[in-house]
Amino acid sequence: MKTIVLQALSGVGLLMTILPAILVFTGHLENGLFALTALGTLLWFVTAPLWLKEQ
Repeated sequence: MKTIVLQALSGVGLLMTILPAILVFTGHLENGLFALTALGTLLWFVTAPLWLKEQ
């Protein structure tokens, strides 16, 4: 159960890293790029090693 939650959080973090750049490119997002990308990167780097270590 813990691994599934960590994998889900890692996936959200990865999406938060990639999606803002795509939204800016398409013109749907003008502000908040840095905050969303930084939060997504932080979430990914905190959660991914925890569940990758278990495998």
